[in-house]
Amino acid sequence: MIVNLCHRAGFYEVDDDDVQDLLQSHGESLSNDELIELDKASQEADKEGDEEEPVIGLDIKTRRECLGGIEKALETLKERDPNPTRSSKVAHDVENQSDMPSLSHLPTLLQVALPHPLPMVLQLALSPYLLADPATADPSTSASDIADDDVLSSSAHSAEDE
Repeated sequence: MIVNLCHRAGFYEVDDDDVQDLLQSHGESLSNDELIELDKASQEADKEGDEEEPVIGLDIKTRRECLGGIEKALETLKERDPNPTRSSKVAHDVENQSDMPSLSHLPTLLQVALPHPLPMVLQLALSPYLLADPATADPSTSASDIADDDVLSSSAHSAEDE
């Protein structure tokens, strides 16, 4: 039976004698040297299993730092470039090429996208991003204004291209 399974798996060189030898060897007791060797191999395997691979991904803090760095670089460009039209166009192009929203719109986007009322855990985690009171929030940061800004900036950009 075991020989047939070995043959099905592609081990055609296995015969009845090989199976009998293997079964007999498992019935014998191990020497001290063999036990020590097995113990060392087991400890090495445990050490290798303990090493965790670093998690690849972006947490909120890293994303915020990255976006903040981009926004800071764009602000520096706008402030120091002697050609404000060029720097504004570069900033506009970078912001439009990005899949991520700018940090200035993040509080409003979070309030629009997340369910209300937010669970307490989410409120605590997102408190740096959320506006204190949506009813008293500055109307210039409403979701409709963000959409209007995007439409206006894209139409202004297309007018510059012509």
